[in-house]
Amino acid sequence: MKLFDGIKQMKKNNDDFIKSLTKPFEDKKEAAEAHKQAIADGDIAPIIPSVKLKQGEKAYVEFSAKRKAIITTTIQRTVEKTKKKGGITRAVVGGALLGPVGAIVGASTAKSKGNSVGYSDNIEILNDIDQGVLLLTDQRILFIGQEIVSIPYEELVSIKFENTITGAEISVKYAGMLKGEQYFISGKEAKLSKIYYQSITEKLSKA
Repeated sequence: MKLFDGIKQMKKNNDDFIKSLTKPFEDKKEAAEAHKQAIADGDIAPIIPSVKLKQGEKAYVEFSAKRKAIITTTIQRTVEKTKKKGGITRAVVGGALLGPVGAIVGASTAKSKGNSVGYSDNIEILNDIDQGVLLLTDQRILFIGQEIVSIPYEELVSIKFENTITGAEISVKYAGMLKGEQYFISGKEAKLSKIYYQSITEKLSKA
């Protein structure tokens, strides 16, 4: 009986040890889920942004961002075309004078005339065009880099969020947008950007 009690105690000690190792990870996961749920419930407070906003405007989240768009690039190509001149004539003359060997030598001494032909291809590629910060405020999506892009929520035709390994991509459609315009965002809250957007716009619709 004492043997079984000892085994049970060893198992309990082992289970307690494993729990002590996994508890920090579980606590962190629970905290992350609670934070996510709080944002979804609209329990978010304004932040102090790194850029100046309009008077009365509130920012709720800020990301490091790259602005991307489809640009047309022209690639120049050159093709060398070579044409031998006088090869048949030289082969005939060489053959008449020196036989088959002369014909081969005569053909090989024919002069080559080079001709370069140039042309260009236009290709479209998605490329980084600017870098800065992107904010979700109580009025708009705001990107500030070398250029400023301000998109009031009511002027958005559509918006799509897609999480990546290192952050998230935001694809937008609005009047006057660049072809294929999108934003790659990174930072602690990047993967929660969709939830922030939904929470902010829902809060605005109820105001």
